[in-house]
This record gives sequence, C-alpha cells and structure tokens, in this order.
Amino acid sequence: MAGDSQPLSFDPITIDASSGRDRPGSGSIRLLAVLAGCQFIAVISLLVVLTLLGQIGTSLDESRSGLGWLLVAGAVVGAIGNGLFPAAGSLLGQRRVMVGSMIFLAAGSAVSALSPDATVLLCGRILSSFGIAAIVVSVAIVREVYSGPALLRALGILSAISGPANAAGFALGGIVQQVLHVDWRAVFWLIAAISAAMAVAAAAVVPGVRQRTAGRVDLLGGLLLAGALVVLLLPITDGGQWGWTSGRVIALLLSGVLLLAVWAGVELRAREPMIQLRVFSRPGVASGCLLFALLGATFTVINVTVPAFVEAPHAAGGFGASVLAAGLSMVPFSVAMAPAAYVASRLLRRRGPRPIVVAGLAIEVVALGLLGTLHHSVPEIVLLAALFGVGYGGLLPPVYALIVRGAHADEAGTSAGLGGVGSSVAGAVVAAVATALLTHADTLVDHVPVPASAGYVSVWLLGAVLAAAGMAVVVASARAPSAPFRRRG
Repeated sequence: MAGDSQPLSFDPITIDASSGRDRPGSGSIRLLAVLAGCQFIAVISLLVVLTLLGQIGTSLDESRSGLGWLLVAGAVVGAIGNGLFPAAGSLLGQRRVMVGSMIFLAAGSAVSALSPDATVLLCGRILSSFGIAAIVVSVAIVREVYSGPALLRALGILSAISGPANAAGFALGGIVQQVLHVDWRAVFWLIAAISAAMAVAAAAVVPGVRQRTAGRVDLLGGLLLAGALVVLLLPITDGGQWGWTSGRVIALLLSGVLLLAVWAGVELRAREPMIQLRVFSRPGVASGCLLFALLGATFTVINVTVPAFVEAPHAAGGFGASVLAAGLSMVPFSVAMAPAAYVASRLLRRRGPRPIVVAGLAIEVVALGLLGTLHHSVPEIVLLAALFGVGYGGLLPPVYALIVRGAHADEAGTSAGLGGVGSSVAGAVVAAVATALLTHADTLVDHVPVPASAGYVSVWLLGAVLAAAGMAVVVASARAPSAPFRRRG
C-alpha cells in the first residue's frame, strides 16, 4: 500500500478492508451511543472551564493569571493523552484505553470539585485532561470496528455530536452561575458522575479485541513523546509572560525539537513501536493530520475571541454581556455544526473529500473575513460564528475519514492520535499568537488594560489567512477528479 501513496492525498476515499465490517451489527447502535457519550462529556470538560474561571478565581481567591495554568495544563496533558492513548489502544485494546480515559476524567473532576485551593484544582485538571483523549480514541475505535460505508456513517455521527457538545460546554458555566445559582463545584461533580457512568458503559459495550500481538510496551517511546510535548508546549502556551525572545523560551523550544527528533529515531528503530510512524506513508493520513491541525487552529480563533468580545466592555468595542450571554452567543455556532457534519458525511459517500474540504475551508474564510469588518452588533457576530460552524462541522467527516482511510485497522490508533496531537499543538500555538495580538492592541477601561476591538480583528483575519492557506494547498494538490466512495478490497 505504501508504494503508491502520496504525502498529501485528497483522492477518493478508499478504506483498507483488513478488518471491520461493512454493515452494523446488533450492538452498533449501543456502541455508537457510548462513543458519542464519551466524546460529549470529554468536549464539555474541555470547554466549561473557560466560562468558570471567574467564579473559580473568586471562590479560591486566585488571580486570573494564576488560574491560567489550568488552561496550560489542559493543553499540555491533553496533547499527551491524544498522542499516547489511541496508540496504546492499538496494542492493549481500545476498550481498556477508553475506560481508562473516562476514569481519569471522573477522578480528576472529583478532585477538582473537592479542591480547597488552586494547587489541588490544578492537580485535578491534570488528571481529567487525559480524558480529552476520548475524542480521538472514538475515531480509532470506529475504524477498528467498521469498514466501507458503515465507517463513514459512524464518523459522521461522531462529527455531528461535536456540535451539541460544544454548545453545552460553552453555555453550562453561565447557566450554573446565573440561572441555577449553584457553586462551580457542582459542574465538576456532574462531569465526574457522567464520566464514571460512561466508563461502566464503555467496559460493557466497546470491543476488547487486540489488534496486535501483545509484546513489550514501548515505554521509552511513550516517555520521549510525552517529554517532547511538555517541553514544546510550555513555552508556546506561556511564552507571552516569559518573553518570546527570552533564553528560557528559546532553550525549551530547541530542546523540544531535539526530543522530537530523538523520539522519531527511537520509534523508527523499535521492533514494536507504540507510535507507528509508517502510518504517514498511507494514502491521505498526512493530509488528514495537517487538516486536523488546521481545524484545531481555526476553532481556537473562534473559541478565544467570540465569547470574550461579546463580554468586553463597551469602551473596548465590545457589548458588556454577561457570562451567560457570552456562552449562549456560541450556541448557534455549535448547533450549526451538527447538520453540516451530517450533510458532509452523506456527500462523502458520493464524492471524494477534496470538494467538501475546499467548500468547508471557503466558508471558514468568508465567516472569519466578514467578522473582521462586521462586528458592530451581537446578532452580526452570532450569525457569522454560526456560518463558521457550518464550515467547521462540514470539515470534520472528511478530515476524520482522511486520517483513517488508508491506515490498517491496527494503525488506526496511531493515525488518530497523531491527528489529535497536531490539533492540540496547533491550537496552543494559535492561542499564544492570539493572546499576543490581543494584548498588543489593548486600551484602558477604568485604569485596567483590556483588549481593544483592533486586536480581535487581527485574530479573525489571522484565522481567515490560515483557512485560505489550507484551501490553497488542497486545491494545488489536485491530481485527479474526485469520485464516489469506493472500498479497497
């Protein structure tokens, strides 16, 4: 298979049929429901902290900058989990890994709910951030279980669930604070309870078949990748405070690159590597990973700007909305994702991924570009964010399919994990750049510096440029016209 592959391939979807089934069995609905539930609670746990930071800071008497380490830890640990959990599942069985991710999420959320101070809360968030890996583990599981059109249907369902999950994650903090008037700890208890229930459900429903013969666990490779991600992401996420040209940032970035090179060398020489780098030679995997990283970047643009701009004071160009109103402003964006993902998954069975990817990126370019000029009212921002949601949601099914389309079933964990790492790293980089742009264009409101509207415009235009660059790469890589789905036999 590797011999006729291309580094960047957006050719018609072909799925290796070495494993899986074309038609759902009797347990298909239960399996997809459990995977969707695990993904749903993982997304909520990732987003809800953003809307709870103010209430947490007041309760624990901690500054906003101090609480920023909660977000840094989530980015770093989430990237590690994304890289290691799906790949470990290919060796140990994805059921164990999915159950483990839900246990981490439940335990970490319980610790967060019980935390008397910010230090214990940080420990809880570190534990729970491993649960974020459930998102990419779900993709690996459906690749191992399904093939042919059934795989595309399953990926479409996982893509569609992202919309409601994002809506709940954005709105939950405001609902808890301003509608239910309960403490922020109740949110973590709720996440812990649901995660524990999903761990039990995953243990009962997710298949436990091993895809590779059990052997030595590649502990060295796993530790090297985890160390490289920590060393790379720390200066990216905190470089704004340390100074981008400081010796500490430069040393960490160089060390991270060196560790990645050492890790790649170790994995290429290992007899039983945890991360099978040969997966990049499979058709479409490299393309899917790059697009997954691009999606992480553009999603971060919307995530860090729209709620903050709606909440920003009028003197800074914002609308002075409450936490609840800011969270609800993201609901149309999230809701638009589900039907877009459904339509894209249907089209994917008839056409190749290229036209769907180009259309989705074009919609993102238009939405982000218009946000740079039309942000004079909340309805304008909400509608354009929803338009972005159409593009983003439509991109998820073809990107998921590209990541796993040419990989063997026992490589699904590696391909999904590498895509998740790319998304996490790209999101962290864009978040750091966005923070720099926002703080560079600030204004004084009641003697306190806050980002001005010019900073938000810069971030939106940056997102439009990224999406446009991705669209140009996809168009330039065209080698043959797209065609309906076909299965590799």
